[in-house]
Amino acid sequence: MRIPVSFIATLAALFLYPAQADVVVHVGTSLSIPPYVIPHNNSGITLDLTSEALAASGLDSDVHYSSNAENVDDFNLGKLNALLVTQPQLTPKAFFSSEPVMIFHNVIITLKDAGYNIEKVSDLSDLRIGAFSLAKQLLPKPFAITADLAPSYIEYTQQIEQVEALYNGDCDAIIMDRLIFLYYLSKLRHRNPPDMRYQASYTAVELFEPSEYFMAFSNEDYRNAFDEGMATLRSNGRYENIINSYEQTLSRYLIQ
Repeated sequence: MRIPVSFIATLAALFLYPAQADVVVHVGTSLSIPPYVIPHNNSGITLDLTSEALAASGLDSDVHYSSNAENVDDFNLGKLNALLVTQPQLTPKAFFSSEPVMIFHNVIITLKDAGYNIEKVSDLSDLRIGAFSLAKQLLPKPFAITADLAPSYIEYTQQIEQVEALYNGDCDAIIMDRLIFLYYLSKLRHRNPPDMRYQASYTAVELFEPSEYFMAFSNEDYRNAFDEGMATLRSNGRYENIINSYEQTLSRYLIQ
């Protein structure tokens, strides 16, 4: 019996190109960048958009939470297929999304009563600094130079610990995204209302340009699938629905 060529081609396709829905993209992200990523329930503005964009292109996603530094190492070793927080110089072989998935507005935060007058990044050189993981590599070079001169410099994997360190007097200044700071300060105030430490006024100085983060992928096919999925979310209105849902929730939760 002669087997039709078309049948053979179909079998070959099944074995060589398995159904896309069975493909899992392993995504690395930070442990503590709410409301963009909220680990305890696998949610957050960016995480929801990412998982739904990949799903729209028929790809499953599996999220791995770790520090920025460990995620970059795992990506470069081939253990992860995608990253939310990186830069081209850290992952030179990556294929980046066509649009940013996050835009961080990093600010320098001090307690108002401390009376620090910070007008340029180098003014931090005499202060104890608390920053986020990989800050010296991700922020402009003058920051790394200043951090090396500071009497104390710590990078925190858990960013809530940055806020605690500032209000406990362990740091003089912390550097983090304004929205992440407000999220954690709100959490600390809600957790223990009688604790007056977290009621102290703060000052936020804007000396850094907004940091755009494009999603990094280990191959071009994943990147293209993600871009196509994001276009689908925008066209069907799901993108705006996700953003609006979080904006409404945050407006009720965040301190003013």
